[in-house]
This record gives sequence, structure tokens and C-alpha cells, in this order.
Amino acid sequence: MLKRLRTQFIITNTLYVGIVLMIVFLLICIFTYNRHIDELEEFLTKAASLSIEQSDVRLDADAPGHMLNPTAHIVVVADPETGSMIESFFFGAYLDDEALSACVKSALSSEDQADDLENDMHFALVLNSDGTVSIGIASTRPVRSEMIKLIKLLALIGACAVALGIAVSIPVAKLALLTTENAWEQQKRFIADASHALKTPLTVILANIAILRSGSIKNDEEASHWLASTEEEANGMHDLIRDMLVLTQSDLNVRRTEFTNVNLSGLVFGQTLPFEAVAFDKGITLETDIQENIEIRGNEKALSQMVTAIIDNAFKYEKSGGLVRIRLEKQVRKFVLSIYNASTYISEDEKSLIFDRFRRLKNAETRAQEGNGLGLSIARSVADAHQAVIDVESSQTGGTEFKVSFRHIL
Repeated sequence: MLKRLRTQFIITNTLYVGIVLMIVFLLICIFTYNRHIDELEEFLTKAASLSIEQSDVRLDADAPGHMLNPTAHIVVVADPETGSMIESFFFGAYLDDEALSACVKSALSSEDQADDLENDMHFALVLNSDGTVSIGIASTRPVRSEMIKLIKLLALIGACAVALGIAVSIPVAKLALLTTENAWEQQKRFIADASHALKTPLTVILANIAILRSGSIKNDEEASHWLASTEEEANGMHDLIRDMLVLTQSDLNVRRTEFTNVNLSGLVFGQTLPFEAVAFDKGITLETDIQENIEIRGNEKALSQMVTAIIDNAFKYEKSGGLVRIRLEKQVRKFVLSIYNASTYISEDEKSLIFDRFRRLKNAETRAQEGNGLGLSIARSVADAHQAVIDVESSQTGGTEFKVSFRHIL
């Protein structure tokens, strides 16, 4: 799929470049041709306006005071009433009487004072004071020859430009589709990880059902054990699907139109309260230092999910008798929410991976904890939607602290 997209990108860019070049080259050709014809008409008009004595001098390329381009041409003095030729003067060009007479008649019958004639000829007509007309006639073949040379040159330039465009489009296509490629790989990995995460509980549930249906259960206590195991796996699947839906909604991005003024102080305090029971049950010391009246622009529901995910992560990996500290404070031009637990250590290599979907720490203690590896992914998605930044500081002796920095904007 990505290869096809890359090919389509290159072809589309090449077509755009080719179309633009064709339009530009067409305009150049039209402008150049019209300019050549205008120059030819100007030359023929001046040639026809001159007297024969002046023409003999002015149209000589080697004569001093040369004014006009020595283009091969013919000047004919004719009677406009009868169409007969009175005099004809040849300057480097020649036509027989029949062809010349046909050109004169066509020029006299034309409504324009300058126009094309048959056989690649062009004329310009000037009315003389004695009632006759002087007609300058010249071939347009030199103009067409110049145009053919120009078209060949432009075609060569166009071919080189298209080839260069293709050469440039190849790395540009790779760069332009890099985000798409990453998103595609993330999607495939997400589907694979989700399938793997759902496969295990489904296998257990099906196995438990098979045992219950086999008739080998001897008493209610044993049946209750298998039912409890099935319920536990089903609840795990429920939590996993719920978190996947939350993450999908976060990926769609919280719309700015849904942002309101949110009391972040009250929100953090409210999300902390349910964990007091968890702290008591696990023997963990919970410390809070929440500065009051801190407000930000955001989506309250999404922010609640983010705060809960990070706090839950801290309690999940904190040892019994340990410490979890939650602090919210105003700093220079930003608000900082920090959630610290004393027991967890995250290596530098893992810091860049813990926000990936279904990613869990590799050490034995953390692998023993329950979870599906989506909590921090949800937190990062919500933070990105609010233009917040999540930093992680961790050491083997000092524990781990997650810091969420919000810009001070209302």
C-alpha cells in the first residue's frame, strides 16, 4: 500500500510539474511567435512606406545609416481599384508574376492592413498619397524556423526538468509519507498487540467453559473456582476494550470547540480521592500538595482520564510501604502536575517506549503487575491534545516522577 502511495505521489508531482512547464512553454511560444510577427509587420510597413530611392538605400545591409533588418522581401505598388501591379521591387526574394499577383489580390481583399497569406507569406499594406497602395511581402518561414528551434530547446529543457523532478520526488515522497508509514506501522502493531492481549483471556474463558461443561466438576466449590476465573478474565477483557475505546477517542483528538475553563486543582484533587483507599490497602503513604485555584483551558473528561492513568500507574508499580506523592503547582509561565512513586525505576532506553501502546516495563517486578499497557498511551494522547508535555525523571535510588507541564494560557 505504501509503495503504491509513493508511486502515486511521484506520478502526481511529475504530472503537475509537466503541466506547469507545458503551460509556461506554451505561453513562451505564443509570446515569441507574436513578437516575431509584430517585428515582421513593422519591418514590412516601414519598407512599404519608403520610396523606391529610400528603399534602395535603407534596405541595403551594408549601406551607412542602415535602419531596417535586411529581411528578404518584396515591395509591390498596386492599384487598389483594379488590383493590377504597377511596380514591384525585389530585395533578396523572388516570386513569379502569377504567385505575386495572387498575393497582391489576397492582400487587397483582406480587411486587415497586415495578415498572413497563402504559401507561408505575410504582408503589410500602406496607402500612398497618389491613391495607390504599397504592399510589403515576406516569407514567414524564417519565423517558423526560429519557432521550431525554440520548441526543440524548450522540449529539451522540459525533459531535463521532468527527469530532475522525478529524481527529487523520490526522496521527497519518502519524507512526505514517513508520517503515514509510521501511522500505518503503529496501526498494524496496535491490531497485533490488541489481538494478542485479547487472545489470552479468551483462551482461558473457553478452557473454563469446557471444564464446566465436561461434567468433571465434583462440587459447587470447585465450580465456583472456575466461574471466578472466568469472571476475572472477562473483567480484564472489559477493562482492555474500555481503554482501547478511550485511546481511540483520544487519537481522534479533543476538539478545541470542546475546551472550557477547567479547575485543574479541583480535578486533580477529585481524581486523587479514590486512591486513598488503594494507598491504605497496600500500605502506601500518599502525599498531596495541590495548589488551589489553578485553571486551564481543556476538556475536563479527557484531563480526568489522563490524571487517573498516571496516578494509577504510580500506585500499580509502588511497593507496599512505599510512597506516592502528587503535586500541582504554578511555575514560570506554566502549571506543572508531578506524580512521584519511590520504588519504580525506568531506564533511559525504556523512557522513550513506555508511552507506546501495550508497552510494559521489562523487569520482573513490573511484569507481575496487572495492566494492559494502555494507560500511559492514553495520558500522552490527552496531553498532546492539550499541547502539554510529559517528562519522565527516574533513577535507581530516587524513584520515578512524571511531570505534565501545561502552558499558562486561558
